Amino acid sequence: MTRTGGLVLAAAIAGVLSMPTGATGAASGSAGGWTLAAYVCADGDLRGLGQAYVAELERGARAGGWTLALQIDKGAGAGSAVAVRRLIPGGGEAQTVRVGGDEPMNAGRSESLAGFLRWAGERAPGTRLGLIVFGHGASPAGLSADGGSTAGEAAVAFDADCADALTVREVVDALAAVDGTAELLALDSCFGCSADVVWELRGRVGVLVASPGRVPGSGLPWGAILSGRRPEAMTPEALAQGCLDEVSRSRESGEGLTAMRCAGLVEVAGAVRELCTAIATQPEAGMVELAVARRLCRDLGPEREMCDLRELCVGLRDSRSAALRGAAVGVAEAIDGCVLGRLGGGAGAGGLTVVMPGGLTGVVDDYGARVQGFAGGSGWGELVRAHCRGLQGLMRRTTGNPRRGEDAA
Repeated sequence: MTRTGGLVLAAAIAGVLSMPTGATGAASGSAGGWTLAAYVCADGDLRGLGQAYVAELERGARAGGWTLALQIDKGAGAGSAVAVRRLIPGGGEAQTVRVGGDEPMNAGRSESLAGFLRWAGERAPGTRLGLIVFGHGASPAGLSADGGSTAGEAAVAFDADCADALTVREVVDALAAVDGTAELLALDSCFGCSADVVWELRGRVGVLVASPGRVPGSGLPWGAILSGRRPEAMTPEALAQGCLDEVSRSRESGEGLTAMRCAGLVEVAGAVRELCTAIATQPEAGMVELAVARRLCRDLGPEREMCDLRELCVGLRDSRSAALRGAAVGVAEAIDGCVLGRLGGGAGAGGLTVVMPGGLTGVVDDYGARVQGFAGGSGWGELVRAHCRGLQGLMRRTTGNPRRGEDAA
């Protein structure tokens, strides 16, 4: 997440967040059946931006009549490490509680998110949960351009004080701990819409709104999204579309924004498995065509380690192999079947990224080793490693150095 805007509001709302009010009991139910639960990781350079983000969420919830529960890990005023929880029932007056006394909370732990979700469910029970996460994100290779995660896997937030990343699997674990599902998950963090991320979410999240690349530090324009839409009229798909609409009206979308049904990743993974098989049956020619197609894609990720999966497959549709052409078309069609809408990217992009390096950096040797993950289960991890070995071999043959000249590979 980039540091842009929002700092002016920080001082104004810091005092509001530290008001010594307390929770006064459970809400009488959520407006329109929706409870929005916002988990704001305002750590390090995101402190001011996170406080401004909370103000924007509260403004939109009050104006639109939404029930909003939120937690901000640095919310009790300037210089404080104390987390604050707030509840706005049905657009009403906010109730505020401090979390954990004077001790700092590790926002990077699954247990911290689960505790917040449990609190929100007790005080604002609803039939639909919309979960919002704000923080620094890391790509599926564990890389962050914002000084965040070193988790070695995709992360959606980071607690710098505790040096702990909140990974996507931990988000799923937190939902499972409260026996919950999120009909909509909005990730206001970089690199949230990758195949690795969506695969993890498919059993606990209905619709995902996230970016395939970097996002502005101000986050989604929740004031406009919520104030202009009544909760009783919102399906998850309609709320996701509202996010896309307001971003397109209000500002640049960073490196894109995608709304998609997470369950569709089952079909995408199956199609990717066929693509990997088609390349493996003709390894030399297939890997050359893969490398050429990758060079035509836009680079994403802190070290050029990611690209748009559909854009990559568009580059493979002219393959001399009928099997490879058909498999590439199958992947593109599977992506089209689960993406509800997107902003940014080229004409052939689908808004869903994968790890596939544009050079020889950015991928750890054991990427895809976890069989349960997307990369391991679909065969994509082995394809990525073979691609990297091929580039290294090319450099060794042409320069005598496996690293030299990689930008021209």
